[in-house]
Amino acid sequence: MRLWQHGQDTELLYQLLTLTMLGLLVSGVATTLQNLPLIVNRLKKYSIGWLVYSAISMVVLIAFIGILPKWGVFLVAAIPPLFEILANVTFVPIYASRCLGIGKFEFYPIYIRYFASTAVGAAVCWGIRHVFALAANGWVSLIATCCLYALVTMLLDVLLLLGKKERSMLVGILRRKLHIG
Repeated sequence: MRLWQHGQDTELLYQLLTLTMLGLLVSGVATTLQNLPLIVNRLKKYSIGWLVYSAISMVVLIAFIGILPKWGVFLVAAIPPLFEILANVTFVPIYASRCLGIGKFEFYPIYIRYFASTAVGAAVCWGIRHVFALAANGWVSLIATCCLYALVTMLLDVLLLLGKKERSMLVGILRRKLHIG
């Protein structure tokens, strides 16, 4: 944040950015499921569901700002992503399973693996950052550390999210693309 926003309150900006980005914790695993109603042409109830979540989010936001006006900027950054998480963890997987005619909790093991992988990736990157005292003091070091963390989390995701068959297929694709034996 210091690189991008010279002379600004980067601590406040970082806190607001973190709150705003909370919704991304779940959106990765939910993205495919969010497309299912479109694929099976069952958008009406799905759209109404999201509209209800959005309306409740707005009402809660306005109420909390009325109660805690000094926290308004934080509430605006936090409440919509929290409702996005709530919708993506409750409504989206259950509606997707309903569209496919399978048990309504069928997708939750995938969610659990995704959350575990995210937690492990965050912990490992935090450890790398502190053990090696990595700091992004300039654009080059920022890009280098981002590349390192992306590589680490990608490898962890391959190990934690893909099955043996999927990993084998990925290795085969990489070998073909890189022309390795």
